[in-house]
Amino acid sequence: MGKLYQKLLEMETDTHKLLKEANKAQNSGKNELAKNLYEKVLGLVPEHPDAHHNLSIILIKENLMDEARKHIEAFLATEYLMEEYYNTAGHFFLIVKEYEKSVELLTESIKLNNNSAKPYFLKGTALRLLGKLDDSLEYFKKSTELAPELPEVHNSYGVALGSVGKFEESI
Repeated sequence: MGKLYQKLLEMETDTHKLLKEANKAQNSGKNELAKNLYEKVLGLVPEHPDAHHNLSIILIKENLMDEARKHIEAFLATEYLMEEYYNTAGHFFLIVKEYEKSVELLTESIKLNNNSAKPYFLKGTALRLLGKLDDSLEYFKKSTELAPELPEVHNSYGVALGSVGKFEESI
């Protein structure tokens, strides 16, 4: 029993070190290195949600949507879902034009943290693309309240207001 416990401890340490290296590589723009390191983490712990999540971000940036989807589905299948996981998945489904799925995931993100502009902005975008213009207004407005320094949230809110004929408010 002692040898098994020691082996598990070593695996956990190796996984942590690899994940830390992968994060550093990803943050430095060394995506190929980061991808290789995340794959090594997944070789040790196939269901590791952070490795799947971070790898999916790189794959989305590289427009490798089928591969990204596999990793998104993997981290969504875990019980350890954080706001950022929902945001990444919601953004992915927005990009691949699965707007209803995007709205569903971003709703979950907002339930976890209703003080972050990102899920409100993304959900407003998905709702607008679904043709639910009036519904999108509430989410764009909230994103401007939470991140008044971001011009893109104001621009999107203004466009949404104009789309429903509220031109005076959109200025």
